[in-house]
Amino acid sequence: MRASLDIARAIQSESAMLDAVATGKERFQFLLWQCTESCLVVPRKMSNLSGFEEASLGALKRGYPVSVRETGGGAVIQASGTVNVSIAFTMPMTMDDRIGQAYKFLCEPVMQFLRQQGADPAYGTIEGAMCDGAYNIVVNQRKLAGTAQRWRRARANDEHYAVLAHLVLSVDTDHSSACRVVNEFHASVGIATDVKAQSHINWTEIASPIGLDEAIVSAYTRLA
Repeated sequence: MRASLDIARAIQSESAMLDAVATGKERFQFLLWQCTESCLVVPRKMSNLSGFEEASLGALKRGYPVSVRETGGGAVIQASGTVNVSIAFTMPMTMDDRIGQAYKFLCEPVMQFLRQQGADPAYGTIEGAMCDGAYNIVVNQRKLAGTAQRWRRARANDEHYAVLAHLVLSVDTDHSSACRVVNEFHASVGIATDVKAQSHINWTEIASPIGLDEAIVSAYTRLA
């Protein structure tokens, strides 16, 4: 049910999902996955920054090899305590607030399940959160999940875009270790940030993780 993938295979799988939707081979693609090893994943734009090689070596020494992804955002940790939801789909070019609507399409199944657990999730930025963004999933003013997107013109339909949307959910993440690695990496490439463990929350602080995979698969399968 939850695929265990090394980060290179995961990135390749996401690219294949986007290709399948863009070419019209598939209408909707879904992948629930977890990384087989701890690593630090950064957007390609960061690989062009001065100090990237030194920063990557520093992260590697802490046990977090660096990989480059095609979606936007910032540096994020993949580890045994994180779970990923990736979906690919199409959206009309004429739709208002396409980016916001795509994020809501990605996040609402998780938001709904959180509400069923008695939580009150919201979207929003959180000071001190890694890879902070307007469409973080936030519970108790702490970041539970981060999101990113990648867009491409749908070759099978000139009036639509193909979208890859990705959600990283903290289930039982060691945020102290994760934030230390991200802050050290950012400092080495000249990015001024102060990522804080207390700005993040794990699923296990909200509800039991038992049944989480089944609920995610059920919810996203209904989107197809």
